Amino acid sequence: MLIKKAKQYDINILSFDFFAYVCFFKTKKVFESIKNFFRKRELRLSISSNERWAKSVSIADAKTIGIVYIVDNEETYKRMEMWIKSLSAQGKTVLVVGYHPQDIVPHYCIPKIKHEYYSKKDMNWFGKPIRTSLNNFLNEEFDMLIDFDTENIFSAKYIVSKSKAKMKIGSNDDYQDLYDFMILLSDDHSMNDYIHFIESYTNKFKTK
Repeated sequence: MLIKKAKQYDINILSFDFFAYVCFFKTKKVFESIKNFFRKRELRLSISSNERWAKSVSIADAKTIGIVYIVDNEETYKRMEMWIKSLSAQGKTVLVVGYHPQDIVPHYCIPKIKHEYYSKKDMNWFGKPIRTSLNNFLNEEFDMLIDFDTENIFSAKYIVSKSKAKMKIGSNDDYQDLYDFMILLSDDHSMNDYIHFIESYTNKFKTK
């Protein structure tokens, strides 16, 4: 009889733990939904209040280029560095902002004057980047800004929304208002494909 009661007690504890877990999960999900709602609202306000001179620019004619991307691994970092070197060799000034989705920026992200990297620790609770060194990037009136983020990272989208670049290029259909020109990608497309599309499509533009 005692054993039977003990089992019933254990079952009650497990039921309570499961119920608490479900409540926590649902609360967290609701909180994230609310936060995402206000994040999208923040982006709309940022876009509408951003006074900039928008114009079509080919990558061949662009003298200054801003790049926003997610540094999820060393291979991505190295591939991006290769393209940046290629653009620089063409006489273009390239400024880069890379986000690493962990607390600490990895060792292979070598700090450079025109390369800024930030991590989760460099954002506030809302997801806005708080590093003052990013202001140099935001205040630069690039001929072209390219958003390589395909994961809907709010901090990356926030930086794009605040940029005063003349032409903004992106690939995310959920954020059409952010961009002046979009290149839709499938899951099969790589960074190399995206770079190829950018070079092919924008070079058809005639700079006015």
